[in-house]
Amino acid sequence: MKISVILASLLLSQLLIAATFEVAIHANRFDPEVVAIQPGDTVKWTVIKGSHTLTSEDNNQNINITSPVLTPDSEYLQTFSGTGGEIKYSSSVDENMTGAVLIKQAPSSFIIDERINAGFYNPVTSGQGILFEYVPSNNQLVAYWFAYRKDGKSQQWFIAQGVPNGNQVTLIVREPQGGKINDSQEVELPIWGELTIEFSDCNNAHAWFNASVEGHSGNFPLSRLYLSELCQ
Repeated sequence: MKISVILASLLLSQLLIAATFEVAIHANRFDPEVVAIQPGDTVKWTVIKGSHTLTSEDNNQNINITSPVLTPDSEYLQTFSGTGGEIKYSSSVDENMTGAVLIKQAPSSFIIDERINAGFYNPVTSGQGILFEYVPSNNQLVAYWFAYRKDGKSQQWFIAQGVPNGNQVTLIVREPQGGKINDSQEVELPIWGELTIEFSDCNNAHAWFNASVEGHSGNFPLSRLYLSELCQ
């Protein structure tokens, strides 16, 4: 009797821990484009417009996403397991219509707070990096991302914002446009894509981005540029 109660409790705890994340499939985009989940969670795709077949790229998790043809109002569910990694996928409608499922590693005790307020950089890409600022009054993380355009012809910078969840955050990325130096004209801030950051501690992180406007995605490591007394 006692063993049955224990098994039932374990099963119930697993059901309570597992979660389902929903992704809407529009004519030319996924919403959201990046879903960060834990092993055992389920992703449910629902078609809003168009007919789509979802296909994943090769990944270090050896996980495949291969859906049947999905039409408006149809759904596709898949439960994921793994040790931590990114599974990119695309729609048969357009190879540039991409999304990603980010399976998070084992839960970390680190929590995003003022300790990460610093400049971080990618050690393999000179002159590119992100300034982070955590605002405790409203639990917001603001990021200023300095990079180069995909064609390498000019610089590119972004403003991103989101609400942290433990050691991870997904930021909405906007690209300022229309401004002029020493000119008070209004600057436009259209959405460029999404940026997911996962901190292993206050000195190291990893970033995954999906540039929905430009049709490309990728990931890169981040290291802190200078030490912090808060971290020590």
